[in-house]
Amino acid sequence: MTRLTTLCSVIAAGLVFVLLVAAPSNIQSNDEALVVKLEKGNWVSRMNTETGETQRIYHSDKWWTHSISVSPGNRYIAFIEETKSECTRNGLYVVPPQRSLVILDCSGKVVCRVDNKDVMRYVWSPDGEKLAFLTFKPCECDYQYKCPSGAWVFDMNTSEVIKIREKAREISWAVHDSCIYFEGFKFDPVTGETEKTSYYGINFSPDGRYYLSISSMEYPRLYVSASNEEITDRVKSQFGYVPRSWVPEEKHHLHAVKTDYEPRPEDTVSYDKPQIMVEVPREIIQQTFFIYDVETNSIVKEWTEKPGE
Repeated sequence: MTRLTTLCSVIAAGLVFVLLVAAPSNIQSNDEALVVKLEKGNWVSRMNTETGETQRIYHSDKWWTHSISVSPGNRYIAFIEETKSECTRNGLYVVPPQRSLVILDCSGKVVCRVDNKDVMRYVWSPDGEKLAFLTFKPCECDYQYKCPSGAWVFDMNTSEVIKIREKAREISWAVHDSCIYFEGFKFDPVTGETEKTSYYGINFSPDGRYYLSISSMEYPRLYVSASNEEITDRVKSQFGYVPRSWVPEEKHHLHAVKTDYEPRPEDTVSYDKPQIMVEVPREIIQQTFFIYDVETNSIVKEWTEKPGE
């Protein structure tokens, strides 16, 4: 039977932060690609990369599960569980949501849960041995990050949790210098020091030479780290937009995708009612994937996939 230990840390305003930690059972680094997904009914499933078959390894009894990811090294699986909330008409919570961070091993056993705090966002350390996450306090009934309550780091090996910042809305853990970045600041986990930065975004390429500024209010923008020069138009000329993700373990390659849909019949859009448009979803014909080198402004790899293949 897995042994559980409880860690409690009193934080500001008298709130209690609780971690339920299951001691890791000697999980080793896994060279095999670990592919997981969230399925209908709040199931976490693991996919066999050779056969394409999926195996359900964990079931959540919460209202919603989202933000699933695999740690570098393929040792752990993390995602967020969320309870259902209720709001008044004037935008106040009657029942606030509870978002918990859940960490599994490769077989689906719970290694750690971060409960009793509203965990809205998390990132893995480059070595996959730590997690940094942001917590928020329920304030208004919407899905915006309006009331941040802290940034934290959890060590998978020691079960130690530390608070590294009082308030933050965005977070990333850079590969090139192993520092944690916030809006206008960076934190060095080795020295424990925080310093100001002048970057417009925090999503760095693996080599740190470029970074993306990603906002929910506008399209992503691409910059040169050394000069803060914006080079967004360079990428837009290739794809018509700026991709949002860097290719892991590559110096400065972006991952882009183009989706081709079946032709839209003329009668699929209806204007039978004022200011109402009804659209019939279109089937995907194929998707073309690109690996784009920012440094050379060129596509270094391209391949096409069709549904069912």
